[in-house]
Amino acid sequence: MKKWIIGILIIVATAGCHSRESKPFPNASSIKRLDGSAITPSEIDETVSRLMHAAKVTGAGITILNGGKIVYLKTYGFRDLRKSSPLTPDSVMSAASFTKVAFAYLVLQLVEEGIFALDKPVYQYLPKPLPEYSHYSDLDGDPRYKKITTRMLLDHTSGFPNWRRFNDDKKLHIHFEPGSRFAYSGEGIALLQLIVETVTKRPLADLMRERVFQPLAMTRTSMVWSWRFEGDHANGYDEQENSLGPQRRWKADSAGSMLTTPADFALFVQAILEGQRLRKESRELMLSPQIQILSKHEFPPLSTETTDENKPPELRPGMGFVLDTVRQSLLQRRPRRRLAELHGVLRRREDRHGDHDEQFQRRGHLQGIAGNSAEKYLYTDRMGGLHAVQRPAVKKSRGGARRDLPLELKPAGRTQ
Repeated sequence: MKKWIIGILIIVATAGCHSRESKPFPNASSIKRLDGSAITPSEIDETVSRLMHAAKVTGAGITILNGGKIVYLKTYGFRDLRKSSPLTPDSVMSAASFTKVAFAYLVLQLVEEGIFALDKPVYQYLPKPLPEYSHYSDLDGDPRYKKITTRMLLDHTSGFPNWRRFNDDKKLHIHFEPGSRFAYSGEGIALLQLIVETVTKRPLADLMRERVFQPLAMTRTSMVWSWRFEGDHANGYDEQENSLGPQRRWKADSAGSMLTTPADFALFVQAILEGQRLRKESRELMLSPQIQILSKHEFPPLSTETTDENKPPELRPGMGFVLDTVRQSLLQRRPRRRLAELHGVLRRREDRHGDHDEQFQRRGHLQGIAGNSAEKYLYTDRMGGLHAVQRPAVKKSRGGARRDLPLELKPAGRTQ
C-alpha cells in the first residue's frame, strides 16, 4: 500500500454578508514529514507566518494529509484586508487551475462508464469536424488535430499553447506532434470541456455539482458564483495589496472557474486518495506518471529549453496532477524551516485578468527574496498545480544543485 503525504498550499491575495460559522479543524499534534520525522503545528505556524510577511501575502490556506487523511488544516491572514476580516477554512476563493484537477476527476468517471475512451481521438465525439466550430477554425489545414486524445488533453501533451492569446498572431496552433512532449495547456482542457458537454448534452456546472461537489460534501464549491458565497469570500489583491474584489465567475470554465474553500478542497484531495467514486484502476491512473517532463520551465510552456534534472521518474504529469518530488535540501533543514510537505503549490496573488505566463514574468523577483533554500523553493513558478508526493528514499545532492527524490509509481506505459 502506498503511503502518501500531500500538501496543499493556496496563497491568495485574497467580503461580507452573514456567513456560516467556521470552526477550527482539530489538527494533529504531530504531522509526519517526507523523511519520516515529524513537525508540530507551532513550527508550521512560525514558518508560514514568516514567509507570508516576507512576500506580503494577504491570506493563505494550508492542508496536510498523512496516509490519505487530513491531519492539518489552517488558514492565515485576511480575506478582506481593509475590514481585517480573517480568512477561514470556509472562505470561498478562486481555485484557478485547481479546477483542472476536479475536472479530470469528472472525466475519469465518464471514462469508467464507457462514455469516453482515453485513447480515442476526441474529434470523433463531435458531430462535425473540429475546425468547423468557430472557436477552432484556426486548426483548418492542420490534420494533426485528429491525433489528439482525451489522455493527451488531460496530461497536457496535445501540442496546444497555454492560451492562444499569447501567440504572436493570437491564433490557435498545434506547436508539436500531439503526445510527444509536455506543455501546460489551458486550451487543451477547454477543448475537453467542449467534448464533455457535447457528448453528455449537459452543462459542465451541473455535471460537476452532481458528480463531484455534492457527493463529496463540498458544500461551498461551485463552477460559478453563488449568492451563498457572499458571507465569507476572499478578495483578490494586486502586487501592491490593492483589493480587486472576489472573482465572480458566471460561466463554467474547466480550466479555471471553480470557486472553493480550503476545507472543501481538502475533502476533495482526501476523496481521491481514498478512492471515492473512482475504481482503483482509475485512481491509480490519475496519480500515475504519463510522460516524462524534459522542459526546463513550466512557464512559458512552449519553451524548447530542456534539462536533465527531471530524468525518470522524478517529474511527470498524471491525469490532472503533476507528480513531483522534494529536494533533499529541504529535508536537511532545521524543523522550523521544514515545510517539504507543502512544497507543491504556492500561488502569489493573482489579478482577475492575469494568466500563468504573465504571472511568471512579474513574479520572478519573488524567487530571490527567501532566506534559505527551503523558502526559495516555495517561491517557484508552479502556479495552480497540485503535487502528489510519495514518501521517498534520500539521494545525495551535488554541489547544491536541485536533486529531487524518486517517486515509485506504476508508470502508465508512455515515455518520451
